[in-house]
Amino acid sequence: ANQLSNGETKKILILRALLRNPGLLLLDQPLDGLDPESRELVCQLIDSVASRGITVLLASAKPDFPPSITRVLLVEGLRVVSSCRAADFILPVSAAVQRDPEKPSFPGLLSGFPVFEFREAVRMEQVRIRYPGLELLRDINWVIRKGERWALSGPNGSGKSTLLSLIYADHPQAYSNDLWIFDRKRGSGETIWEIKERIGFVSSESQGYIPGWWKAGKIRPPGILPVQDYLRNLQEVLSYLGLARILERRFDQLSSAQQRLLLLAVAISTGPALLILDEPCQGLDLRHRDLVKGMIDELASKTGITLIYVSHEGNDIPSCVTHHFRIGGGRRQDGLPGISKSGPWTG
Repeated sequence: ANQLSNGETKKILILRALLRNPGLLLLDQPLDGLDPESRELVCQLIDSVASRGITVLLASAKPDFPPSITRVLLVEGLRVVSSCRAADFILPVSAAVQRDPEKPSFPGLLSGFPVFEFREAVRMEQVRIRYPGLELLRDINWVIRKGERWALSGPNGSGKSTLLSLIYADHPQAYSNDLWIFDRKRGSGETIWEIKERIGFVSSESQGYIPGWWKAGKIRPPGILPVQDYLRNLQEVLSYLGLARILERRFDQLSSAQQRLLLLAVAISTGPALLILDEPCQGLDLRHRDLVKGMIDELASKTGITLIYVSHEGNDIPSCVTHHFRIGGGRRQDGLPGISKSGPWTG
């Protein structure tokens, strides 16, 4: 199970629920994090279940549901604000996110980002990851230069998570490959913490690593910024996201979307040289998706940060992204069309 991607794990959980032949099927964000082919398959499964008379209740942060969904209940501010047929549903324009008027607009306080000297954040040459009877990556060549912003895409199970674990110093086979991080070859005497303190990393899996009893304001990953500078940045980013008051709350008292936004703010606030965002908008409503994209664009323009952004949805990609690396079956897929900023990735 630990070799499955987030999307593969989600598909297995959905299939397990269906195999129980339930009278009521409850699905929370079932399509988020799935590649287009898997989304279509899951929609077909849900439609098949509904056609057999099983009641389906599906929660979604955006208007994204299968044809078999017949009615929509809109909830805002802990209240039901409307109920209608799915065919008649129109998403209302939400009010702007409220920000603390005492704070300057993001990223006003992020001018204190540390300056890192390097030419290439990542260099991979003919990288391979193998286990007995299993090959996860094959002949991967990839160079990410300082200041470049890359989108990373590919089907569920294609090798994206393995690729990121190599960069973030979490994969032991990094030492048996030709891999350089911040101009330094892996295995040349560096520690994993010297790498991690320069990288901000957010993924679905990272939410599961945080103890529920931790206070939001006590979460701090590796980084080189002094504590006071980190906390100042964190307060500023959370204020921009409309979450300035959550710092004293326990992590398990936050919704999944609030947890995701908090960890995004934490990763940015360390002032990293490389920011890796693995499906950062998963589970977010459309308003916060737009807010996150705008924040990343501002961050890129003000700090020149290097970025790897993973998504199955082209319209979740920030405007600052100019490079595209697509992987399939453990190999890089070349000869693709340019980046499309609308709809799911194709090619």
